[in-house]
Amino acid sequence: MAAVTSQVAFPAAYTAAPAARAAACSARVSLRTPSFSAQALPAVRAFPARVERVVAPRAAVAEAGSEAAAEEPKKVKVLSVKEGNQRLLLKFVWLEKNIGIAVDQMIPGQGTVPVSSYMFWPRKDAWEELRELLESKPWLSRKRVIILLNQATDIINLWQQTTFKP
Repeated sequence: MAAVTSQVAFPAAYTAAPAARAAACSARVSLRTPSFSAQALPAVRAFPARVERVVAPRAAVAEAGSEAAAEEPKKVKVLSVKEGNQRLLLKFVWLEKNIGIAVDQMIPGQGTVPVSSYMFWPRKDAWEELRELLESKPWLSRKRVIILLNQATDIINLWQQTTFKP
């Protein structure tokens, strides 16, 4: 299956036999595991944009030399991840004299991406800082912000009840 991103006339190298196609390609393939740093990764978008791909049928690729200009490639729309379900985790660090709270976004199959750094209570008002941070994120729904803040309140209250007070 040959996938192209725009309507393109296929060069003669694509209509030739597989051996001729391999000779026309100059790319090298490395089987080593790539090494990269976190700074080299692109920024993660909360909602991927819709993607439209143009797919040329195999018959058109085989006859590209004579009839490729006459046939139009078939357009197929591919939709990406739905915008509704945001998977957010409320993480906390339970210490003797403090509790730290942070929010991470889960990326299926990839792990988590931090949305906030840890905010500690009672050193600072972590709940208020968390509220301001979550409300500043336009991609978070108001309902989801309220759910996360209620969970943070429950965790802080539980920490207050279980800490040792002399």
